[in-house]
Amino acid sequence: MRKIDDNRFPRSGLLAQYKPFILKETKKYSDQYRLPFDVVLDEAVHLAAIAAKRFNPGLGYDFSTLLRWHLLGLHRFCQKEYRQNNLWWSQDRTEKKPTDRYRARLEYGDEHGRINWDEHRPALMDLEQHQGQSLLHTEKAVLDWMLGPNDRSLSEVAAWIGVSKGYASKVRYKLLHKSHGLPRIVAA
Repeated sequence: MRKIDDNRFPRSGLLAQYKPFILKETKKYSDQYRLPFDVVLDEAVHLAAIAAKRFNPGLGYDFSTLLRWHLLGLHRFCQKEYRQNNLWWSQDRTEKKPTDRYRARLEYGDEHGRINWDEHRPALMDLEQHQGQSLLHTEKAVLDWMLGPNDRSLSEVAAWIGVSKGYASKVRYKLLHKSHGLPRIVAA
């Protein structure tokens, strides 16, 4: 049997009194998820300390009831640790690719990320002149709106061409990148 480091548990108090129960629950989750015992024990002691802080003996309940509910948090902790360590397709480990909007705000925005669209009008006009025939219907409609809004909102243009405002906004940022010759990132 592994010797437990004594500095994790206090010598007296609720945690010392319920040490066998905490160790039993730790072993159960450690074996179930094949995680190092020490990692799970650290989280278990942390959860038990939170439960001890919240415990009110004046209510007449036993501490083990509250402790049992708090130690159920080990299940979620172990699941997350298992996914991070063992599953190559886990969402916790993959970095999300930046969106066209985020890249445009970094490239063309001011220090607050705001884009002055009037500064990009010449590049957009060049895009319309040189690649106007190769643009999709949606792209043409949004580009026309970007060059001359004529008191129309992007929502009205989106409704007119039959797409959502969110999609029309994505097309707007995609056109900004196209006008400056930047490659578009395609999400996998």
